[in-house]
Amino acid sequence: MDMTNASVIVAGGSRGLGLAIVESLAARGANVTVVARDRAHLEKVKARLPVAVEPLDVTDGAGARALLERVRPEAIVFAAGAIPRNAPINAISWEDFSATWEVDMRGALAWIQAALNLPLRRGSRFLTMSSGAAINGSPMSGGYGGAKRMQWLATNYAAAFAEQTGLGIHFQTFVTAQMIMGGAVGEAGAETYAKRFGVTPAQFLERFGKPLTPADVGEAVARILTDPALEAARAFRFSGNDGLVMIEPTAT
Repeated sequence: MDMTNASVIVAGGSRGLGLAIVESLAARGANVTVVARDRAHLEKVKARLPVAVEPLDVTDGAGARALLERVRPEAIVFAAGAIPRNAPINAISWEDFSATWEVDMRGALAWIQAALNLPLRRGSRFLTMSSGAAINGSPMSGGYGGAKRMQWLATNYAAAFAEQTGLGIHFQTFVTAQMIMGGAVGEAGAETYAKRFGVTPAQFLERFGKPLTPADVGEAVARILTDPALEAARAFRFSGNDGLVMIEPTAT
């Protein structure tokens, strides 16, 4: 997909990894609409970048559908999510355990359904930002690993539905295989696990190998959306050591 003048929505694009994705797409000439709840963060983004902003709770399914009807995007990146509430399994409350399900998964489902039921135009792209916790778990983050895995599964379900019904919409999942400083979730996780193991956050992050920055993630997402060779893949794993790797069979 040529990003020049392409209409792209980034849900959760006002800060962290989502903002880095917005920056990369805007730099390629895309017409980006940034969705987030916090109006103050949105205004800061709008003042700095040539983007449109939309104050919206990402779990609002009706709001997502209305925005898609108005903007008619050629691509959606769902990067929104709650910061996991960290506690060991013997002490975490259900409210804290399920917080990421109520935001990350509920939001992803709302946007997936909106994309399918509108539907988006043939050839459109939908990229869900998941996490390495979907593969390895995250014992100090309650239901976070499960929510990120379910996002991945739901995106796969959407890909299969789009194929079976001939919609021609490409649904894909992006799995960041390591914690990344510069994003609220990564920084919170690094601090939590560093404290658990009695090391500094920097020392804890060394176990992942070559570090990644939010800008690296933004560039990887831009590559996925613009490289025709990556259009049919279902999922990608991204790490500092290995770069961008397809990790599931293609949609066909």
